[in-house]
Amino acid sequence: MIEIELKAYYNPIKVIESEVIKRGGVFRWEKHQTDIYFNTPHKDLRQTNEYLRTREFSDGAGILAFHRNIERGITEETEIKVNDIKKTIKIFEELDFIKLGVIDKLRRAYRYKKFDIFFDEVKDMGNFIEIELMVEAKERMKEKREECREELISLGIPEENITKIWLSDIGVGRMKPLEEWLK
Repeated sequence: MIEIELKAYYNPIKVIESEVIKRGGVFRWEKHQTDIYFNTPHKDLRQTNEYLRTREFSDGAGILAFHRNIERGITEETEIKVNDIKKTIKIFEELDFIKLGVIDKLRRAYRYKKFDIFFDEVKDMGNFIEIELMVEAKERMKEKREECREELISLGIPEENITKIWLSDIGVGRMKPLEEWLK
């Protein structure tokens, strides 16, 4: 699957969340998530625009994900559910995978029109809104990314708040947190 997503920095996040609800957005779930980004011992994923991530949920289950960035905001993703994410992390450590960074967040998910919208309260970084579409093929990726951008703006998010970097950039150490998000 190909994931099309845009992220925006916004405070107070509840203003936009209320707007999504008012326009018919359907609340799906709220979860605490801890994302850990890894590098491999044989290939520096930061140099190839790829990332390997575990995502732990509060119940101990999680997701193992590999994402290949096609271009900004467009990634080819492979994810699997994992029943015991701590054991997965231990296996990585035993295989000398390098832990690059951790992103700790509270995430609320909504379904709105054809979009998935996430409201993230990220520890030590601030509040973010992510809008996402999944597509099967690479055709029309840029068109779909533009639809995401237009929807964020229609919800009242200023164009300048739509970020040019991702939490994964911070998680793998490509960017410094707060000061880079706000540029």
